[in-house]
Amino acid sequence: MRRFKFRLQTALEVTRRREDVLYQELKKRQAAYQQAAEELSRLQKLHAKLAEDLNRSCREGLAAEMIRLFKNYMQVLEEELKQQKTAVDRKKAELERCRAELLFYMKKRKVMEKLRQRRWEEYCYWLQREEQKELDETAASRFIANQEA
Repeated sequence: MRRFKFRLQTALEVTRRREDVLYQELKKRQAAYQQAAEELSRLQKLHAKLAEDLNRSCREGLAAEMIRLFKNYMQVLEEELKQQKTAVDRKKAELERCRAELLFYMKKRKVMEKLRQRRWEEYCYWLQREEQKELDETAASRFIANQEA
């Protein structure tokens, strides 16, 4: 009897491996995105605190030189905030692209697994029919042998 052979087994294995690789990549990208988002949050809090300190210092009559330093630092911080927002947006886009690709491969794997399962069931049905044919032939041979004897 012939053995079960799924013609797309290699493609299924490649798809499974690609899915595993993409899952690991997705985890890395999620961590990178989370880290970038936390850094953005930290910078936003620092900016808010600095603005509050500047307002308080202005009310207390701080020297003009110190106020200028505060404003210069705030400009640098605002530029850093813009860069970090861009980095967060870029990492989010990469994360979404990776997630979409992973979903594509997951769907592809599921379709191939369903096809494999269907082929397996067809093979089992065929195998049962072949066994039944053999049993019928054996029974017929015995019946004929008993009739002749």
